[in-house]
Amino acid sequence: SSTSFGSTWFLLDAQVGLRVSPINIQRIGRMDLRKYNVLVLPNAWGVGGLSAILDERTCKRLKSWLEAGGTLVAMGGSAAFIADGDRGLSAVRLRRDVLDQLDVYDEALERERGSLHVQVDPAEVWGVEPNAADRASGEAPSEAERKAGKSGPEKRDLKQLKRGDVWKRVFSPNGTIVAAELRSDHWLCDGLPANPISDRKLPILASGSYALMAKYPVGVPARFVDGKSLRLSGLLWPEARERLANTAYATVERVGYGQIILFASDPYYRAYTKGTGRMLLNALIFGPGLGTSQPVPW
Repeated sequence: SSTSFGSTWFLLDAQVGLRVSPINIQRIGRMDLRKYNVLVLPNAWGVGGLSAILDERTCKRLKSWLEAGGTLVAMGGSAAFIADGDRGLSAVRLRRDVLDQLDVYDEALERERGSLHVQVDPAEVWGVEPNAADRASGEAPSEAERKAGKSGPEKRDLKQLKRGDVWKRVFSPNGTIVAAELRSDHWLCDGLPANPISDRKLPILASGSYALMAKYPVGVPARFVDGKSLRLSGLLWPEARERLANTAYATVERVGYGQIILFASDPYYRAYTKGTGRMLLNALIFGPGLGTSQPVPW
């Protein structure tokens, strides 16, 4: 089995507590999901099989269930299926599908990481323009000066980027331990990190060629670090390191009253990594209460 859950989908019943119920994937499009609040899609080897089962009609039913307050958790190949823009479910995308927007994601990443180290400049708050002497001593230039001195980024050759991405996917990791940076203030990271790396970094077992791209308003509780400090153990080819660096490992996004939680790879494969296993448990237990707006029964 590719996950600790096996190859079966499971649901958690909101009425009777933590009840795990296997369902027939062939019947998912005809089932009444209203009495359930969490749906788990284990890792799938390739998205072709899911496409045959989760057709357009079924995806619309899933979205309606999400908008009513459901929590959908998907990992690995299932997460890649959900991140396909043709499904109309998630704002997360596969890197291979947004190569022409990498600059936009880089800008969003810079803002996201900047929010972790907020520095308030009183001159900016009160609209006081720093004088030339202050700027010469290390103060940041004004907004007008930044705009005037900023040159536009080089236009990337999309065809070349696609060829490069196809080639780099050949070197995808298989069981390599890499590091991810955590948003310790997010409920998905509750109880973490319990690891010896650093205060906000977590070891993750990376496998497969799926690289998730996410930007605001999608939340990224866990994101792979940059290439210099990405590898912790195992073989990680430079091509794979370049593709994986700074991409999202875990994402959380609101869909109506519900939410979608994606993991780039299986978070509890053979129970090797207990930290990501804790993230999965948080998604199952805390998700319906902290990430959704559940209707209160009379």
